[in-house]
Amino acid sequence: MKIKIAFMMLGALLSVQTAQAIVAPILSGPYAVTLTDTCQAAIAGPTDPRTGDVQYIETFTTGKLAQTVGTLTFDPNTLIAQISATMIKGSLLIVRGVGGSHMATSTLSSSVPYSNTDSSLVIDTQTYHAAYGNIVSGVAQYVSFVGSKSPQCVERGVAVHE
Repeated sequence: MKIKIAFMMLGALLSVQTAQAIVAPILSGPYAVTLTDTCQAAIAGPTDPRTGDVQYIETFTTGKLAQTVGTLTFDPNTLIAQISATMIKGSLLIVRGVGGSHMATSTLSSSVPYSNTDSSLVIDTQTYHAAYGNIVSGVAQYVSFVGSKSPQCVERGVAVHE
């Protein structure tokens, strides 16, 4: 009888815990952020049927590599994120006579809407898988995120509360 009561109490406790909703961490204030954006390069052209070697380049996409560092400030009241950052970006592959661009530095400054759940982060229209860490009074002190911008591109970021 005691065992039956213990199992009933355990079952009741588990059902209460599973009924509780998982709360998304709050993103609030400035975060130091680093972003890496990588897009695959692609080269296509007719191949030699005997060797499989590309005979000449018919189409070419240079790909992209971008590194960004700056500050990303989240306002949980307006759900607006402001970024102020420096980006260095260029082609992943440069083929003389065909295309590509060398690395160049630019600045970013914009305000965009954001939202988040316990496992995702949406910045503007881009959805990322997210993992949050060191939650203090509901505010995430750390978030790591990754998302695919297209079939050829992936963006990864890390933000640490300042």
